[in-house]
Amino acid sequence: MSYHPYPNADRALRQVARRAPAPQPSELQLSMAEQANAVLALAGAAFRPFLDGLRRPA
Repeated sequence: MSYHPYPNADRALRQVARRAPAPQPSELQLSMAEQANAVLALAGAAFRPFLDGLRRPA
């Protein structure tokens, strides 16, 4: 690739426009993401008493 000493906004916008859009997530991916978020929320709630005990001064 050749060296361009100054940024060219028009050239950069053309490069961005050439890229194909990202594919939409499938129903399986969406449901897995929702389940992962729910599990992480439950894990955070389960570890909260442990963390509070660690943070409490002795």
